[in-house]
Amino acid sequence: MRWLSAWVPVPQVLEFCQQDGSEYMLMSEVAGRSGAEDWPSEERARVVVAIAEALKRLHSTPVEQCPFDQRLETKIAQARRRTELGLVNLEDFDERWQGKSAEELLEVLLETRPADEDWVVCHGDYCLPNVLLEQGKLSGLVDLGRAGIADRYQDLALMTRSLTSDLNPQFGEGWDRVFLEAYGIPQPDWERIKFYRLLDEFF
Repeated sequence: MRWLSAWVPVPQVLEFCQQDGSEYMLMSEVAGRSGAEDWPSEERARVVVAIAEALKRLHSTPVEQCPFDQRLETKIAQARRRTELGLVNLEDFDERWQGKSAEELLEVLLETRPADEDWVVCHGDYCLPNVLLEQGKLSGLVDLGRAGIADRYQDLALMTRSLTSDLNPQFGEGWDRVFLEAYGIPQPDWERIKFYRLLDEFF
């Protein structure tokens, strides 16, 4: 957050300490409303466009200055390690993967890994609850524990899923395309989106 604050609005870190095996962080409040709130129907298009513009702003952060690595080599190693340790939450899998084991999903992940990556500075968990808006513009990004250099589709995949999820019924079918159009990718790589959604199952 301290590093990102030079590029996008994020909470200010007021204090951080470690004590008795636990970590504590105090941060400032961010003004605004979460993208996941029940927005009036006449405001939803403006909200989705603002969320897309916020992501473009984040993705314009200079990659060469980012000290945090979330590229596929790193993420797949983490996914493999979490599988080995039994840390993958099978009950939280998307419907299409219900009944599968983490080991089975890891095989699919490795088989469908993209041949290349389009690196930008990513949020890592870019979904509606993690974007705060005020007066139609980005007021802050939160939940930044997975931020770092990654393929832009890491963020595109999770936001398009969030916009069409049952958890956010105020949006729904079609809003993912509104978001992608506003971001500047009207014809996205849906296979890459599927891959990054699958990768997210391990975290």
